[in-house]
Amino acid sequence: MPDFEHQRRQLLAQLTAYMATLHDPNAQVLETEQLIRFAHTVDELRHTFVAKIDRVDMATDGALRVVDYKTGQVRKYLTQPAAADLQLCIYRLAIQHAYE
Repeated sequence: MPDFEHQRRQLLAQLTAYMATLHDPNAQVLETEQLIRFAHTVDELRHTFVAKIDRVDMATDGALRVVDYKTGQVRKYLTQPAAADLQLCIYRLAIQHAYE
């Protein structure tokens, strides 16, 4: 089991990375712990999705941003996700359904 000091340093590093790369002090928090149910049709087949989104922000330019809280090490893929990331694709569809 990691010692307390190691955990404290890791948490501090994560918070510092978050503030430096993801925090926008001018953004408006629209929702937290949002559960969005929506239907999406692909090739004439209707699919029902449920997305639980940690936080939805609106930037000063009106753009919406999903904040997905993670645990563990800070990794680059959290700030620059792959285009084929299924979870983020579902979040995108959910945001379109709920806000557009």
